[in-house]
Amino acid sequence: MTRPSSPLFLLLLWLCAAAAARAGMPVQVTVEPLAFLLERIGGDEVEVQVLVPAGRSPEGYDPSPKEMARLANSCLWFRVRLPVEQALLERVTAVNPALQVVDLLEGLPLRPLPDAAGHPHPGEQWDPHVWTDPVLMKRLAARVRDVLGGRDPSAREVYARNYQDLARELDGLDRWIRQQLAPYRDRAFMSFHPAWGYYAAAYDLRQLVIEQQGKSPSPRHLVELAELARGEGVAGIVVQPQHPQGPARALARSLGLRVVVLDPLARDYLDNMRRVTRALVELFRSGAR
Repeated sequence: MTRPSSPLFLLLLWLCAAAAARAGMPVQVTVEPLAFLLERIGGDEVEVQVLVPAGRSPEGYDPSPKEMARLANSCLWFRVRLPVEQALLERVTAVNPALQVVDLLEGLPLRPLPDAAGHPHPGEQWDPHVWTDPVLMKRLAARVRDVLGGRDPSAREVYARNYQDLARELDGLDRWIRQQLAPYRDRAFMSFHPAWGYYAAAYDLRQLVIEQQGKSPSPRHLVELAELARGEGVAGIVVQPQHPQGPARALARSLGLRVVVLDPLARDYLDNMRRVTRALVELFRSGAR
């Protein structure tokens, strides 16, 4: 490990500062919603790269050599404890010991990944999808503001202004979602991948999960899920474009439920969260009780 005072470490820091002065500080995020966050807070002061391309799932993603090189040449890496991040962390920091790795989940009220009935399993892997709750997204934004300001004090006021603008929009989004979902408190929906736990908790909904420990359900488990869905009055089934949809659609056909495709990894965060909310409202209006 290169020491913080070593010539190599200091050279890497100087190269990072030079890149920032020339074309924006190179920063890395793992998924698209975090790119939205960095672009809104950092503006022209940052150059944002996304590790996992749009349309791909972070689960099991294997970066190309070009993607690894971009990550290794960044000044900052904002992460949310996805397995792909943990797998790459030691390799990347060995190449670039000056890379500042920022754990955005630090200090947040995290939820363990749930079982099929939506019950958390303490001691299991933490759910990383915190951005699906706009209130937690606002806390991520504040963290990004502080980290960027600490790394680039000359632009601290820019980051602060950008944060204030985004915070107002996130507050407005939260109020709007709360108003839209108020009539559907305690309603249940089923999701193939457990991506909506923070959203459901924030707005008094219940997310039931088809996938278990990253695997598609067995035929026996599908039968159990059908019984669970009937008992809980599930309104519909949510799938996402990055994951298999066959098991969820088969389950939906057997229950006569609608399937909606919602993307927790979309880059246009504000518009996407409104799309998600409108789709769920429509499910609850037309679905079972």
